[in-house]
Amino acid sequence: MGASGAIFAVQLAYAVFFPDSIIYIWGIIPLRAPVMVLGFTALELFSSVFGLSQGVAHFTHLAGFGFAWLYFVIRFGVNPWRRLRRR
Repeated sequence: MGASGAIFAVQLAYAVFFPDSIIYIWGIIPLRAPVMVLGFTALELFSSVFGLSQGVAHFTHLAGFGFAWLYFVIRFGVNPWRRLRRR
C-alpha cells in the first residue's frame, strides 16, 4: 500500500474519532468528516468499477480504507460503520 492508501486510512480514522468535525472541500464546501470519507469511498468504488481515471490505483485507495476498517475492528473492537451511523 502506498501513501495514497495510507491517507485514505487516516481519513477513515479521523472520521471515526471526530465524526462531528467539518471539513471544507476547496475551502468553500463544508462537509462532515464521515460524509466526506463515504463520498470519497463511493467515488473510488465507482471509478474502479467503470475504469475511470486510468493510471490511478483506485483499488489501493479502497484497500487503505479496508485495512483501516479491519484495524479498528480487530485492535479496538470498534465497528466504524456503527460509530458513524450514530451521529
